[in-house]
Amino acid sequence: MHRTPPPKSSISSSEEYLLSNKMDETPILRHPQRRKRRCLSIGDDDDLALFKDELKLMMENFITTQNTRLQKLEQHMIEVKKQNTKKQTNNNKKPQSF
Repeated sequence: MHRTPPPKSSISSSEEYLLSNKMDETPILRHPQRRKRRCLSIGDDDDLALFKDELKLMMENFITTQNTRLQKLEQHMIEVKKQNTKKQTNNNKKPQSF
């Protein structure tokens, strides 16, 4: 909650500057529970298990995504190879005229 400064007519610009800076210097107090969630202590087995589960799920999703991309790339390479062999056979079948 910020204090409302007095009307501008009764305050000088330097005083206003000091007041505004003084309000900014107040430390922001955080709830201790919030801080506890951010850094795990050694005894937080539940948090650690939850973190491991989330990490495992993220890794599985990543691996699945990469495997899908790899399969698509392999399929594309097979198609390109087929097209190239078709082009080569078509080029070889054309009669050569000198």
